[in-house]
Amino acid sequence: MKQQIFQALVIILIIYSTANTQQHTSYQLPDLSLNFIVLGDPQPEEPPLEQTQVFLTIIDEIKSLHPDVVLIVGDLIRGLTNDTEQIRQMWDEYEKAIKPLDMPILIAAGNHDIWDETSKDEFTQRFGSLYHSFTFGDTHFIVLNSHIPNEEYRIGYEQLAWLINDLAQHGDAKHIFVGVHAPLWAYGDHSNWMTDVHPVLKQYNVRGVFGGHWHIYQQSDIIDGIRYYITGGAGGLMGDHSIASGEFHHYMYVSVRDQEVRYSIIEPGSIYHDSIATKELSFLVHEIRDNVIGDPRLNMDIDEKLDCTIKIELANPFESTIFGNIKWHALQPFYTITPVDKSFRLLSGERKDIDFKLTLAGSYSPEELLRQRPLITYTVSEDNGYRLPPGGITDTKQLIIARTAYSDVYKGGITINGKLDDWNTNWPIQLNQRSQVTLVPERWSGPEKVSGLFAIKVSDSYLYFSGTVIDNHIMHSPRKHEPYQGDAVTLYLDLREDNEFQKRMFMEYVYAIIFVPECDSGDEPYIQTIYPYGETLENIKYASKRTDDGYTIEAAIPLDQLKGFDLSRSVIGFDVCIDNLNQNGTRTRMMWNGPYTNYMYGNKYGRLILKSPTQQSQ
Repeated sequence: MKQQIFQALVIILIIYSTANTQQHTSYQLPDLSLNFIVLGDPQPEEPPLEQTQVFLTIIDEIKSLHPDVVLIVGDLIRGLTNDTEQIRQMWDEYEKAIKPLDMPILIAAGNHDIWDETSKDEFTQRFGSLYHSFTFGDTHFIVLNSHIPNEEYRIGYEQLAWLINDLAQHGDAKHIFVGVHAPLWAYGDHSNWMTDVHPVLKQYNVRGVFGGHWHIYQQSDIIDGIRYYITGGAGGLMGDHSIASGEFHHYMYVSVRDQEVRYSIIEPGSIYHDSIATKELSFLVHEIRDNVIGDPRLNMDIDEKLDCTIKIELANPFESTIFGNIKWHALQPFYTITPVDKSFRLLSGERKDIDFKLTLAGSYSPEELLRQRPLITYTVSEDNGYRLPPGGITDTKQLIIARTAYSDVYKGGITINGKLDDWNTNWPIQLNQRSQVTLVPERWSGPEKVSGLFAIKVSDSYLYFSGTVIDNHIMHSPRKHEPYQGDAVTLYLDLREDNEFQKRMFMEYVYAIIFVPECDSGDEPYIQTIYPYGETLENIKYASKRTDDGYTIEAAIPLDQLKGFDLSRSVIGFDVCIDNLNQNGTRTRMMWNGPYTNYMYGNKYGRLILKSPTQQSQ
């Protein structure tokens, strides 16, 4: 019955959309040759009106390549603001950047382009339609919208009806390509792509579907002969640079010759085959990152003194013998690492450690090392090539330097009122150094402008978290469900077992809880759980007070809400972040333990010792 109702609605909407057709344009091509570019997510982070150098380089290269068509799969601007004039300025800067391109440019709107009715109106005023199609000779392009307000991450009935109608009119094209911002095919039951959209596409000559949103490249899937790609690397922020896992800036070059379609991946300055980062290869790369080559790690004690032995844990989960090499790169004059490289060989199931020694020269400090972050390159191969490709897998990892903090084991109770009267602490978690500024460090003018002091206490029932932040202007994010876009403090906890600690992506037992203070306009403080996805922590007590130079936060989180929390453990992964939104709309971010991508990667957190210093020494 539901299917019959749905089919009836689609028929009605096809009639409606035929009468109210979204934009379609065509261009006659004298032969069957076509070259086009696909790129995604070029949006600036900070400053929001300044195009990234990566995007400008890509524009310059596209101008030289001179393709017939350019398809951009969303997130062209920073967006996410209530300032209408600034939205217009962002679009003006984007249009100024692409002005050198004289070929048709197709745009699939992303969540940074359309996030509410105001931004939708601005988008349609400039570009004419929320979704559209374009014909170039015998090739047909369809541009869908995954972020129509109130229909995010799905293709709604009206858009689906338009798609069916468009394919009915242009389905005889020799090649059809589809662009959409979010890779909806990868969202499972959270999207209707595989149930409603893909079955329609497979009836026609659809050759490729391109999405962005995730800041990676991936040859995602081939389903019913349709190639699915994720290409979100045209300038937006990324994590570790890793070509094999798809974490690198790039764009795609697609060549159509009669019935043949070829896909190439271009890193600005380099060209790759489209199989450079397949879904299967990415899986192997991450398996080796997580389970074979441990993170190179230095621990800092509570006084920020380094343990200068770098231990890299190795393990072989494969059925055959593996071998390889680890090599340090980009060594700076003020430190040395010995040995520079080392080979290894492991039987199936074998584990071993490799130690390296770091030596700081002269009067150089750990603070300077934190800014440098040395890299290793490692190669892993198999004796018989059972799973790994010929030549093995080569990838990089960055040296992780883990700060350490203690938590008091607290026997009494704390009144959560934002006054911090119950706290007798030296504030062991301090964010007041330039190396901790992970978003536009040059904009940070010192701890007297933005900084913070924090502490943790643990009782039998609660984890208590408190802090005081220096920030003279407090503003909330224009989008309440993304509080980190305004002034806020985030607490990160990694409660995974030790052998899971180096796995990067958020998963079960990793928590991110955001505490938002009262803002200048009087909006109330609030709290939001970001990770785990789709979960809300219950019964958190939270209070915040304004101070002469900023604000306080104070919270009690029930331990029974923190799956995996165990007081018998001595160490957990831990981090704190201060997000700061300035009056001019620009942002900075400070993290207690390191790089910008810490908010994504639990393996780069610092360490929280679940004992007081006195207990630790006994």
